Amino acid sequence: MNAQERELEELAKFNNAIDNVLDIDPDFNESRGVNRPQLASGLTPVTIDGSGTISPINSRSSDWYDYLVENKEDLKWANAKSNDGSLWVWIPRFAYKVNSSIQTIDIVFLKGTTDEPAEKTSSGKSKDEIEIKRANDTTASTEGKDIYIVHPAFCDGSNNGYANGEWNKEITGFWMSKFEAAFPEKTKGQNSELKYTAVGGANYYDGTYTVDTNMVYPEFKPNRPSYNYICINDMFKLCQAMNDTGKNPYEFTETVDTHMTKNSEWGAVAYLSWCKNTGIGQELNINNISGNNNNNIYAITGYGGSSPNVGEQQVNPTTYITDSGTPTVTNGWTSEQGQNASTTGNTTGVYDMSGGLWEVMASYVNGTLTTYGKDSFTDNNSTPKNSDRYRTYYSITNEQKGDAVRETLGWCGDAQGYPTSARPFFMHRRRLGECNSCGSVCLP
Repeated sequence: MNAQERELEELAKFNNAIDNVLDIDPDFNESRGVNRPQLASGLTPVTIDGSGTISPINSRSSDWYDYLVENKEDLKWANAKSNDGSLWVWIPRFAYKVNSSIQTIDIVFLKGTTDEPAEKTSSGKSKDEIEIKRANDTTASTEGKDIYIVHPAFCDGSNNGYANGEWNKEITGFWMSKFEAAFPEKTKGQNSELKYTAVGGANYYDGTYTVDTNMVYPEFKPNRPSYNYICINDMFKLCQAMNDTGKNPYEFTETVDTHMTKNSEWGAVAYLSWCKNTGIGQELNINNISGNNNNNIYAITGYGGSSPNVGEQQVNPTTYITDSGTPTVTNGWTSEQGQNASTTGNTTGVYDMSGGLWEVMASYVNGTLTTYGKDSFTDNNSTPKNSDRYRTYYSITNEQKGDAVRETLGWCGDAQGYPTSARPFFMHRRRLGECNSCGSVCLP
């Protein structure tokens, strides 16, 4: 962090202390009608303008975020930057209502860690016109009221075995990486203490690796080569090692519970995006840029095609990979095409939700693990970092809520499928070369 960023981090702590003295709700922002982003160690609040300029900002500034808007140009999801320059986006606690017939989602934000709704929903209804329920709640509903489900990603699932991808406590929100995991600039990345447990190919930034090669920590920035050639076991463990105090480039401590994304968390981002007053409200443009395995680079972060289903565009990676974050081509993350590949339709959202590499989830069909992920996903709860809250088990017949699987079945023609024993893990984002079936609610 530079001096200004450290000053803003200290200011955020000071603001929280003042809130406690004045008895101001530290979680819920009444004027914005949404939970405040909770800044963890290593994170500095930033704004990102349409040109991609990243600027530190006071965490109490009204310009940092606005999640429920009438005019799209006012929509801003809160962003933060970690010490290595990686970017993160705040996803605040909400309840949702799926309108399957017209393929839309309505959102109501919730206060703190409670199920109390904000004053109005994204559809304009007041909180008195709706009823909030939990996933799989089968009790009778109040006649005449619209039912909204508290998204499981924000709920405590310690009493139900984390059946819907819950967490181990009620939470006000979570941080999602802004871009797909990527490799740092060659020779400038920081190695973790973990070594690869399986080998599958060469890598432009690591060279040809072996089981004796340390895995480099990923970064989450635009215009970088997506992190490929890593097995599921290694992926699971590397994500959790991102908070090893004093050993990671982000300046995260163990109070930041880093982990591999689950279906529920992916679904929360997708649902917030699909609501027209909290996100782009439509299918995202696909990131269709492919390095065609030139120098073993397949996908590149942050780009946007001309439509949701445009075909793969094979490019020379050296033209599309930059270290400054400002692409030299016309379909980068700050372009009109690029911004339509963001969950907000502007530079404040999450990118790479459609296209790019397969996005493997820490969610799978139980009883199908024979090879892939077996080491990390069958040693249940033996250590704190192997708790079931870090993964979600499915059966062939069950239907989880909020995961962008069966609730959004067939939306926009996105590919739909279900894991098998040959491919037991859920995978979102779809790989390049199959661009006519990509989408944020896509499955293999």
